[in-house]
Amino acid sequence: MPLPDTGFRNVGSRCIYRFCVALGNFWMAPEECIKPFISRYILEDLNRLNSLTRDRLQQYAQAVANNGSAVQNCWGFIDGTARAICRPGTDREAYYSGPKHVHYIKYQAVVCPDGIKVSLHEAFMGRRHDAGILRESGLYNQLKEKTRFPDGSTFVLYGDQAYGIRELLLCPYPGQGVNELQQNFNASMSTVRFAPTYSLQSER
Repeated sequence: MPLPDTGFRNVGSRCIYRFCVALGNFWMAPEECIKPFISRYILEDLNRLNSLTRDRLQQYAQAVANNGSAVQNCWGFIDGTARAICRPGTDREAYYSGPKHVHYIKYQAVVCPDGIKVSLHEAFMGRRHDAGILRESGLYNQLKEKTRFPDGSTFVLYGDQAYGIRELLLCPYPGQGVNELQQNFNASMSTVRFAPTYSLQSER
């Protein structure tokens, strides 16, 4: 018997839908069946930075440096994106952005120079500050395990000023009162950050 039209155009989504039907989950809406698979097999893997090795970090850092980075050990870029949602039934203020006049949720991602996202944390309330999302996501603790080595070498991420400067995360110097060296640092990092950051901005 042919399956009904699910509206899914992605091959992976159709396969998961068929698997749900095979399990006898006719009573479940397709999105209810698919969401646990996405959470378990996609987001969980992305949030573990499983693909990072020292050699891979070095390759990424070399690619960033070759494009004019002011630092030699920057391997990736952290950024956030916001997605508009319908007005929620509860906690409306927590999701509301006054300047944008819209309710939305935030996502946090780490993007490598090749455009691959090795970490993705999702569905934070729209009014949450980026620094708060970073703390709640547990990403920085993962960075301590994956990008800091016994010989003292480290690899760093680069993000905007909202994240603040840390051992494993750099950001631009504030706009006022910076000297020429700091201005050059900001300019070089802005240039190398553009391409991977665009991969997030293009999805908004």
